[in-house]
Amino acid sequence: MEPKGDICVIISGGQYTPIIEKIKEDYVIASYVIACDKGFDYATRAGITPNLVIGDFDSCKEATRELLINIEEKKEFTIERYPSEKDDTDTMLAIKRALALGYRRICIYCGLGGRVDHLYANMQSLVYAAGQGVICSMEDEENCIYALGKGVLELPRREGWSVSLFAVTDVCRGITTKGLKYPLENGELVNSFPLGMSNEWIEEQATVELKEGIMLVMLSKKEA
Repeated sequence: MEPKGDICVIISGGQYTPIIEKIKEDYVIASYVIACDKGFDYATRAGITPNLVIGDFDSCKEATRELLINIEEKKEFTIERYPSEKDDTDTMLAIKRALALGYRRICIYCGLGGRVDHLYANMQSLVYAAGQGVICSMEDEENCIYALGKGVLELPRREGWSVSLFAVTDVCRGITTKGLKYPLENGELVNSFPLGMSNEWIEEQATVELKEGIMLVMLSKKEA
């Protein structure tokens, strides 16, 4: 299967973000939308019809479960049901499905906020995708997290936001940044010290290049 060049959007079950209401407009043009369990509640709230609904459906509303039964009978879109006792989280199942479909860019919404263990699991899922050579992000109104493996990430300027780099693997090597106030040239970061905290744009676009390892690139809206 040839890798697709477009975007798979995953609607997870963390805290609702109104950003997804713009998926149908000009914020991000989704080629394929996967809703995970409670994420189908959020998709319904935003007026989005997903291509696939996936999960064990232990956290979505009872009314939503009944709606899914009716939809399943009408075959309006694909539903994949899994047992609650499983190794993969619902978001990880969605990421694996996106990878199997050949997508090389994955955007997760409604994955932040809520339970800290769920948030950390979602961040680990980002890292898994990066390990497969895919750029994967998770975003709400105040934060955007990218997982980056070997490659280059382009970051258009966000006024009033910071840029932080965190090593996930023991060491990240060959880090070169451009367009940021505190640059790195073939530098290193380790996962035991937050050296890459709180950088900022000095140009309209910044780039982050990584030659070895996996790191998280976090964009955060500064307090007013």
